[in-house]
This record gives sequence, structure tokens and C-alpha cells, in this order.
Amino acid sequence: MTETEFSEWLKHHATCFPSLSKWIEGLPAEPPAGVPSRREVMSQWFATLRDVDFELAKAASNMLHNGEEEEPYGWDRVPAKIRTIARKLRRSRPDSARLPVEAKAAYACEACRDEGRRSVWRPEAMAAASPQRFAEAELHDPTSGDPRPRVIGEPFTLYRMSTACPCPAGDRFRRNSATFDPGRMLECWHMDRAEQQELIEFMAKRERPEATAGHLEASGAEFQ
Repeated sequence: MTETEFSEWLKHHATCFPSLSKWIEGLPAEPPAGVPSRREVMSQWFATLRDVDFELAKAASNMLHNGEEEEPYGWDRVPAKIRTIARKLRRSRPDSARLPVEAKAAYACEACRDEGRRSVWRPEAMAAASPQRFAEAELHDPTSGDPRPRVIGEPFTLYRMSTACPCPAGDRFRRNSATFDPGRMLECWHMDRAEQQELIEFMAKRERPEATAGHLEASGAEFQ
């Protein structure tokens, strides 16, 4: 979403939850050293939601308001919750149903916004989020002398890489990167707890999670 759309979404969310406006007004405009300002907080909110479709963000707010989704604990968790719900909605809808006509006109490919690249979890991270890895970690014998297998979220498990979008804009990256495949790959941008949980659920649905790591090994360049 654009900054203008973010402002419109924020107004919509505050309409659903009026006490949000009071919370935002309570953020200091000119805080003392070490305290974030209202502008800085809202800028961070926008940074979290900028890759979220505007209409899906509004739909996520509606779902929180009508009880279809559980409200987050604390206003500071709202952006992450909206982002998680919107991503679920996006994956559950056909491409043609993701955005209204007026929004689609902004980009030839809304998925990558004509950049040609999609950020996805690397094979190492996908393996760390697999049911098999969690089982191995749970059954690990600390007296064996072998290191305990790491699960997603622990050190050296959070990695992502760039893939080429299937759209024409991705053609220039296809020689050196794998092409994004929603059946084998899962998009990620922040690698936060919400995205880690999405990856765990994604891997749980796979019959053979280890096959993903083997097939994708050494494909794509890691994001910096």
C-alpha cells in the first residue's frame, strides 16, 4: 500500500476500534531522548504494512472487528496482526480476486510490484520449521554429545533468498535465481514471529518437507 492508502487504512481501523485514536494521540510528538515519537511509530507501522494490499488490510481490520480473528494484545501488535491476516487472505484467493480493479492498474504484476523478485525462505529455514526437525529437537538426548537440532527462530535458522517472479519482470533474474513457486516456496520479508508461524504451518502441510530443502539447495541469491 502507498502512504496515502496507509492513512486511509489507519482511519478505517480506528473506525472499527475508536480507542486506537486516543492511543495514537497519546504518543509524544516531541519525546525525550530514547523515547520514540508519534511520527516514528507510525513510520514503523507503515514499514510493516507497505507490502500489504490495501483492500486486504481493510478486510483484516473488519475480521478483527467482527470477531473472525482474535484481536492482538496491545496496539503495538496491530500491524503484525493485520499483515498476517492479509497474507492468509491473499494466499486463499485466486490472483484475479486479490485486488479491486483500480488497485490492479498500478502495477502490471501486483505480486512483485514490477520489481521482478520475490523474497522467500531459504531451504535451511524451511528445514528448521519442518515437523521432522521439531521432533528431532524434542527427542534429542543431551548426553549424546551431539548438538541439539535447531528449530526455526533459533540462531542460524533465519535465512531468506531472492527468487524470480513468474511474471515478465522476473525474466532478467531467471538465469541466476529459481523461479518463485507457491507450491514449494513461501514468501517472507521480515522473518518475524508471525512469518515464522506461517512457515511452520506451511511445512506441516507438506508430506515430505525434506524434499524442499534438497530441491532448492544453492538456488537464488541471499537477501542482504
